[in-house]
Amino acid sequence: MSDLDRKLVRGSAWLALSYGGSQIVTFVVAAIVAHFVAPGAFGLVALASVAIVALTMLQESGLGLAVIQRRSDVEAAAGTVFVFTTTAAAAMYGVAFAAAPVLARVFSQPRLTDVLRVLSLTLVIRGVALVPGAMIERELAFASRAKGELAGAIVQAIVAVPLAVAGFGVWSLVGGQLAGQAVQSATFWGVTPLRPSPRLFEFGLLRELSRFGRHVTAANVVYFVDTNLDTATVGRLLGAADVGFYNVAWRLANLPATGIGYIVGRVMFPAYSTLQDDKAAFRAAFLSNVRRVALVSLPVGLGILLAAHQIVVGIFGDRWEPAVGPLQILAVFGLIRAFSGTTAPALQAAGKPQLILLLNVVHLAALCAALLALTPPFELAGAASAVVIAAVASFIPAYGFALRILELPLRQVIANVRRPVLCSVPLVITLLVVRAATAPLPSAIQLLVLVVCGSAIYGGSVFVGARDELRAITAAFRSP
Repeated sequence: MSDLDRKLVRGSAWLALSYGGSQIVTFVVAAIVAHFVAPGAFGLVALASVAIVALTMLQESGLGLAVIQRRSDVEAAAGTVFVFTTTAAAAMYGVAFAAAPVLARVFSQPRLTDVLRVLSLTLVIRGVALVPGAMIERELAFASRAKGELAGAIVQAIVAVPLAVAGFGVWSLVGGQLAGQAVQSATFWGVTPLRPSPRLFEFGLLRELSRFGRHVTAANVVYFVDTNLDTATVGRLLGAADVGFYNVAWRLANLPATGIGYIVGRVMFPAYSTLQDDKAAFRAAFLSNVRRVALVSLPVGLGILLAAHQIVVGIFGDRWEPAVGPLQILAVFGLIRAFSGTTAPALQAAGKPQLILLLNVVHLAALCAALLALTPPFELAGAASAVVIAAVASFIPAYGFALRILELPLRQVIANVRRPVLCSVPLVITLLVVRAATAPLPSAIQLLVLVVCGSAIYGGSVFVGARDELRAITAAFRSP
């Protein structure tokens, strides 16, 4: 067991804990708040978040990843990027403040102006912690990152739930996000291994870092449009309530994709960067990553697909039932995205961020065409189907690029996912049988039974069919 693999396994575990814990807290908060706040309020926050995510990408400009990849002059690079990101944060907030009324008119949502202006303060709060967060990742110190993310999620819950119960509506969601982001940023500053100094700013170094960052930024901008165009289309053509239904379905379906993509991207990019000159080790790490992604994502994605009605109605209540259909369709997208997420950090670490830009352009073109064709006649189901079609269109070339760069035959990838697929077969059979047997029960009870039975069956299947992978993972934790 190599030292790198130990760091990868432990880093993945910490990220799984922080991300999973944060998502669980967020999910519980959403389930509670949903009983006190109308779907339209969730839709307003979702629309405001579209603009904020876009400005965040411009603010960061891929320079955080450039610092992580850099092997020399790290302190100067950190100080240089810190000056840029904090300055850009203030500028981006000004843009958001000025653009808020325009976006409110575009989506025919007058309340969006105030929501966006207040929620955009997260740009400033997040901006001061971008570099400390990057330094934490560069050192693979994901235990430290977990502290910040979990603390932020807990504070968000502490603020949002009482405000919702007290009748503050959409402002309970906004206040929770602001408080959570503030605590996360403060924690990153407290645990970062290197605090950036503005005195080390070098304009020439900024230009050098920007050569890597510009490709990342361009790819991120296209990716942002990719991942938010469906929400914007639903908001424009259908309305805020439908955005709320769609947003809940999208978040649920993306639990495996977003969670695994987050963990894979955060852990594997700095790890791959250390292996970029050793192709054999690079290939081995990539295959191990794909295998572990399959082992985790398949049961979650299949469970969401087969228990969509129980998840939505059992947790959020009957008035959220319109989200069931989109959730079933988007569960397929979640699985595709989870596997697609294994390629991006490999391409970036190999020094090919321009390929990610190309893939995002392909995805965007397919998504635009599918949304325009399917959303007007089929509404939420059409928007969800368009997302699946676009994911398939970019999935195949993404893997083609990665396998070519790594000089890796496709049969080796297939061989590494065979056992996770076989372990998932008993899970599917179990969920179908249990779902039929518990049909007369309330949705919440059905969901509980499905989770317990499905977890037990899949856990047993993995113990029997993928025991060597479990041994490798547990050995990493036992090793000093």
